[in-house]
Amino acid sequence: MVSIISDFCLKANGFLTQRFESVNADKHSLGKNLQSLCFE
Repeated sequence: MVSIISDFCLKANGFLTQRFESVNADKHSLGKNLQSLCFE
C-alpha cells in the first residue's frame, strides 16, 4: 500500500513539475505541499 502511494506521489510530483516549470514560485510551493502531503 505504501509503495502504491509513493509511486502515485512521484508521478504527481513529476506531472506538477512539468506543468509549472515556467512558474518557479508556484512549482516550489506545489512541490512542498505535495511532499508534506505524501511523506509526512
